[in-house]
Amino acid sequence: MWKSEDICQHSCSGRAEIASVRLDKLCIYTYRESMSPSGPDLCYALAARKKARYLSRLYDRRLSKTGLTVSQFSILSLIDAHKRLKISELADLLVMERTSLVRTLRPLQGEGLIATERSPKGRSHDVMLTASGRSRFADAKPRWKEAQRAYEQEVGLDRAVRQRNETLETNFEI
Repeated sequence: MWKSEDICQHSCSGRAEIASVRLDKLCIYTYRESMSPSGPDLCYALAARKKARYLSRLYDRRLSKTGLTVSQFSILSLIDAHKRLKISELADLLVMERTSLVRTLRPLQGEGLIATERSPKGRSHDVMLTASGRSRFADAKPRWKEAQRAYEQEVGLDRAVRQRNETLETNFEI
């Protein structure tokens, strides 16, 4: 339960009041439902990026003791689920440019968490978890679950599930 010192009222540049709540040393600002966005806040991309940065911080804080970021955890999770993926398939799953993914994979490979090898079916390279990668992923999974629960508690389970499902339903091909 929140203590009175954890909740305060602000004036947001005269536009609308917001409530500030401190949870686990993280300050969360929630706009009142009656507030309509205006100006830059109308931008879907800006709103999505703000939320993505917030979620990244939430998960990264929980995962920090494992030495993984949420981006790295997500990559290990996908590789674990598929056992072996072409780099281009992994890039498609992440909605990420292949060259950017290769740069992101380098630290994971350097730590010995993933291995790459030429695909038996052509010129492409496959990526898979090493024993060390499977172990690190298993160690990180409970902390990832903590972050999941923290977000669900913050916004409510139904809303969290609905937001995730609506995002996953989006066709990200351009």
